[in-house]
Amino acid sequence: MGVTLRDELVLFLNNIFSNHLGIEGGSNGLQVEGKEKIRKMGFAVDYSPDLLNLAVKENVDFLFVHHGIFKKPINSISGYFYHLIRDLIKNEINLYGMHLPLDLHPVHSHGVKIAEKLGLKNIEFYGNMEGIKFIVYGEFEREKNIQELIKYVNENISDTLYTHLFGKKEIKKVAIISGSGISYVRNVLERDVDLFITGETSHSYYHLLKFHMLNVFYLGHYNSEKWGIFSIKDEVEKNFDIETEFFDIPTGL
Repeated sequence: MGVTLRDELVLFLNNIFSNHLGIEGGSNGLQVEGKEKIRKMGFAVDYSPDLLNLAVKENVDFLFVHHGIFKKPINSISGYFYHLIRDLIKNEINLYGMHLPLDLHPVHSHGVKIAEKLGLKNIEFYGNMEGIKFIVYGEFEREKNIQELIKYVNENISDTLYTHLFGKKEIKKVAIISGSGISYVRNVLERDVDLFITGETSHSYYHLLKFHMLNVFYLGHYNSEKWGIFSIKDEVEKNFDIETEFFDIPTGL
């Protein structure tokens, strides 16, 4: 394995996400600068003390995560936040976080990758979030029995699957929002769909879902947001001669 420069890697990643890089107050991208020469790049869903410990142990120079550490203006570097940053800087590990621009990416988003893994066709985005289409939509070529889908998802996509089965038993039209997508269920219902796939559930939406006779698969927040990370890891491996590793640190949620 070879070496690449931090700035070349950052430019490559920024170019992938250039369409939406400025959203969320510009908090996406290189969040903490570390070593200039990169020999090993780590990938994970969440930045956390557990991830940092693994990165130090495995000699990682550059971390790519979906949930980074800067999402709001910083008023104080203390407590938990201080500990998140201190050893990162001490060990000169670069931290690159990419949140909504990854969720919204037309090729690499978690939703698109889940749709592809399910074998959906005619994949596109719909819905409106501040002028951005954010819901992934796709269709099965032929209707799928919902119990067969549950079995497939349990075995291939999420071992933390939870379901609300209020609708059709044969599924063709599917909408997907990874993570905390249940809060956008009214946007999902702008189209006639048979199944909504998201990450987390919420008591607040139970009766609304039942009223609209909508089936929902909850993959778990973590298990719904690994797939875009895998896709970016593949892109890096195609373009750089450096070592890579995905660190699987599930929350069970």
